[in-house]
Amino acid sequence: MSFGSLSIEFAPLLPWPLLAAGGILAVILLATAFWRRARGSLWRLIACAVLLAALANPSAVREDRKYLNDVAVVVVDDSESQNVPPRREQTAAALAEVEKRIKAIPGLELRSVDTEGNDVPPGEPGEILVRGFNIVKGYLDDPKATAEAITPDGWFRTGDIGIIDAEGYIRITDRAKDMFIVGGFNCYPAEIEEALLENPAIAQVAVIGVPDERMGEVAKAYVVLRPGASLTEKDLIAWSRNVMANYKVPRYAEFVDTLPTTASGKVQRFQLRT
Repeated sequence: MSFGSLSIEFAPLLPWPLLAAGGILAVILLATAFWRRARGSLWRLIACAVLLAALANPSAVREDRKYLNDVAVVVVDDSESQNVPPRREQTAAALAEVEKRIKAIPGLELRSVDTEGNDVPPGEPGEILVRGFNIVKGYLDDPKATAEAITPDGWFRTGDIGIIDAEGYIRITDRAKDMFIVGGFNCYPAEIEEALLENPAIAQVAVIGVPDERMGEVAKAYVVLRPGASLTEKDLIAWSRNVMANYKVPRYAEFVDTLPTTASGKVQRFQLRT
């Protein structure tokens, strides 16, 4: 798309030759594709990047931000809410905190609710619900999906677990469907994965809940090691006990060559559960 002298390109994988020729000033792309490709001086030719959907990994942000110091970034979490709620525009110098400062634009209402649909207090995790002028009315020819996603009074269930503070800022922690319960404690895979990625031996990791007779469920980590790195299940569990609460510590670890992902790079957890 072109708007005057501004060219905007939507693509999971950017047309790098066109970018190098100076033909693109702004890009719209999936967050996972963004981090996978954002390693090079070509980003200096971009004025703005709009990230769609997946949570931006803070560890990857810190690793890549040296390439992005002059790139303004806007993160958008839901296609159903049509660019709302956006994470505030920021340069890469602030992106190490990308997961912490999300706020809705004027005209959009936010709530955080428990599994029964009751509002949770500020600072407590819950599913984020949004309502406003640009939320979708429903899914075409699918009344069942519409009823599951949108309440009768117009609240859209994002499926995101997050914390809304007293000022109305949100920190997204995970997807509701990925949460599992360990001995009565809610566990969010993304939170555990972020901690595990601080281990220098780990290149990629995905966490799921698996059945456990005593605790109900416990965490299991699927780990892709960095080239030349060495790590055992026993060592990973011991290391994890020093960086997270005990109930979050993976009780099992499986080392794999790759993680199952979609074309856009999002991990397909359902394949790990089978």
